[in-house]
Amino acid sequence: MRPLLLTVLLAASAALAELPAPWKSADLGFVNTAGTAAADAGTFTVTASGSDIWDLADGGHFVYQPITGSFMLTARIVSLENTNEWAKAGVMFRSTTGPGAKHAFMCLTPSQGADFQRREMVDSESLNFGPQPAPLPYWVRLVRLGDAFSGFSSADGQNWTAHGTVGVLLTQQCLAGLAVSAHNNDAVTKAVIDNVKFEPIRGVSEPWKAQDIGAVGITGSTIDIGGTLQITASGDDIWNSADAFHYVYQPWSGDGQITARVVSLSASNEWAKCGVMFREKLEAGARHAYLPLTANWGPNFQRRPEPDAESFNTGVDDAARAPYWVRLVRAGSTFTAYTSTDGKTWHQAASETIAMGADIYVGVAVTSHDNGVTTDAVVDHLKVEKPN
Repeated sequence: MRPLLLTVLLAASAALAELPAPWKSADLGFVNTAGTAAADAGTFTVTASGSDIWDLADGGHFVYQPITGSFMLTARIVSLENTNEWAKAGVMFRSTTGPGAKHAFMCLTPSQGADFQRREMVDSESLNFGPQPAPLPYWVRLVRLGDAFSGFSSADGQNWTAHGTVGVLLTQQCLAGLAVSAHNNDAVTKAVIDNVKFEPIRGVSEPWKAQDIGAVGITGSTIDIGGTLQITASGDDIWNSADAFHYVYQPWSGDGQITARVVSLSASNEWAKCGVMFREKLEAGARHAYLPLTANWGPNFQRRPEPDAESFNTGVDDAARAPYWVRLVRAGSTFTAYTSTDGKTWHQAASETIAMGADIYVGVAVTSHDNGVTTDAVVDHLKVEKPN
């Protein structure tokens, strides 16, 4: 007769080894040691060998499920054994389990930080945006909107850093899940991953709208993730006599104020911009008042008092960086800019008289300041209010 303790241990082991439906797992490419995947109360334990997830072909282990449409996949990498400084664990969308498959991969490494990788063509070279510091435990997120994939990382699962947006042509139904590689085919790494969550995503909803303004080189996009906006934009600039940018806006009439926090802004250019704007028309040369945070030069109060004329600005704080709060207030023809580090204590930065009509537009404007590339901005606490 089998001892009771052994029976209990075997039963527990069997339960842990089973992935709940619809999860499956498979090795990617050539591995010296077969990988494993187990789940217990929402915590995944994945072991993998494999030379890397990189170059022309991948080696590792993939825990996945089929998914269709636009989704966001989030997970927290609790731990990852350091079989190599480039051992990897993270979230992935992938066309197939073939070693050279197209994919987007937001991963963490033991000592190189967080990295957003992709393979845009089958059996082609892998590309990445370059790692950023991210000590474990750390959160990772991938957002798919059509063929656009955006990577994010976070220390707390609340405040997210954007790592970039890329186009990877996957079919509507693809594979999505958790990928791990030891980056050493003679070793086996173990990753512990929890808080794994799939969420459908959408664009902005009424009364908000989103569109490009002016001549942009790459079409922009906006994703609303539970009230947090992830905005991707190109455009030469919001400056001089004509603008090129992506605008998330709503129609507005009369006095009011708009407040937002710029959580992050990727530095496609030192003058890449994200901020709040009152705008008279949806034309490139329209009158406007604009308070953006720039990538390297802090917040600037910009305005174009006359249509198709030169822009002006007032620098506020060159040292300020995201996350940072911005606010614009309209009282008649007077537009006043305010800034804050915490959303509680506000500093009046500058003011300007601009003869806009009563019926205008209000929202968030983003430009990359380089029409050949995009910048990624994350904005939350967006609020438009009438005066008390």
